[in-house]
Amino acid sequence: MFAVAATRASTRLVLTAVRNDDQAPGEFFDFVLPTDAVGDSTDVPITRVRRPATLRSLVAELRRTLVEESMNAMRAEDAQQKDTQQNGAPMHSAPEEEALTPEASAYRLDAASRTLARLANAQAPGAAPDEWWGLLPLSSTELLFAHRLTDHAELDENHGEDGEEQAENPAESPGRRTITLSPSRLETIHSSPLDWLVSAARAEAQTDLSRSLGTLVHAIAEEYPTGTLEELQTALDERISSLGVPARKEDETDEEYRERVPWESYALYERAKRMILRLSYYYRQHMGDAGWQNLGVEGSFAVRVPVPFDPAGEVGELDALLTGRVDRLEGTAPAEDGTRRYAIVDLKTGKSKPTGSEMETHPQLAAYQIAVEAGAGEQLEERYRAEAAALETGEPLPDARPQELEYTGYTGQSAGAALVQLGTSGVNDESKTRLQVQPALTEHDSWAAELVQHAAELIAGSQVQARHRESGYGCRLPEICPICTRGRQVTQP
Repeated sequence: MFAVAATRASTRLVLTAVRNDDQAPGEFFDFVLPTDAVGDSTDVPITRVRRPATLRSLVAELRRTLVEESMNAMRAEDAQQKDTQQNGAPMHSAPEEEALTPEASAYRLDAASRTLARLANAQAPGAAPDEWWGLLPLSSTELLFAHRLTDHAELDENHGEDGEEQAENPAESPGRRTITLSPSRLETIHSSPLDWLVSAARAEAQTDLSRSLGTLVHAIAEEYPTGTLEELQTALDERISSLGVPARKEDETDEEYRERVPWESYALYERAKRMILRLSYYYRQHMGDAGWQNLGVEGSFAVRVPVPFDPAGEVGELDALLTGRVDRLEGTAPAEDGTRRYAIVDLKTGKSKPTGSEMETHPQLAAYQIAVEAGAGEQLEERYRAEAAALETGEPLPDARPQELEYTGYTGQSAGAALVQLGTSGVNDESKTRLQVQPALTEHDSWAAELVQHAAELIAGSQVQARHRESGYGCRLPEICPICTRGRQVTQP
């Protein structure tokens, strides 16, 4: 907008900006009229604007005056005591320019206090101290997410944290607390528990178009778990209109379709086509290279992982309950005794992917491996067989709720876990780097269970930590993050 205004002005260009405690002129204003370190410029006329003539603005000004003069009085007292201790007698330095005398400052403090008291008696909003943010105690110190068995009625009786079916017959004792964890959220918990809390409270922004595209691709992958490229492409063409993209006409060429639809729609369609192409490569090439065969898609599991200690001392005996839905369950060829090893595969449609070193301890995949080691892979395979038999005979489908399992240690059932990168760019569609595999756990790998246990500890208490990610991409929640300037408490300096 600045460039448009600057290039189209014929005789005069007028720039205006606001500067106060919360706002400052933008970088383009400073580009035209440079200011000094405090934002002043001899070439910029400043118009002092009085506060709005409203009751709320009056209360705000009085409260600001009360705080400022109280702080000035405390600073003056501290400085006087320091001078007395150092020199034996108070030293009177020359007052700063435009600084109020102690008498004037005390008068302003007394006047603001009395006026606020009168307004509070008149029930003016925000005048009474018991309405001031930062002065009140916490409204509750109850544990937010660590529930005992009797507390489960507060949760949705059919769904867990991410909409998964809850397990039948929980094995916890009444004295133990349980905190439900979703494998897909473990990384967020470790990087910033506050980010996880906002997400768990459903306070995130609404689903954007990219996520809707990911949902569509997942639905096609669920319906065609071993489909050909032609089947996958046909399904995409039939459903692309659900994203607001004009459907492709029968026998319409790519060039004709591109010229007919808006460029944003065509770009989204092309992105979806690339995802479908990469999915087909996984089906016919990468899955076989890994020695896996598909056993089923979309299934729930629930695995209880005991947490051995409580460092804060406020939770008591605690279990982490891993609940989730898998995109795909792959298995190795059965051994001579009929047993096999299992790998949970997650389809990723986002534009970022973990590095090779991050894959070694990827939290989501580690949680999947813990679930498989507890027997989730075998349980899911049995359910897939039961569902197939019910569909063949026309009988009712078996209960989709998983039987709760407990992790007791290494059992050798995991063949690893993997991410299939469908949305990332920068590598060839046929590249094996699109299949990112975390090696199978060994009997010496205790880090995966410890990672799940530590995640439960981070969010089991009455408070959660705010952390800044090591990646350096900035804070996702600067408005409420106490580490950020914008999110500091009103009682902080």
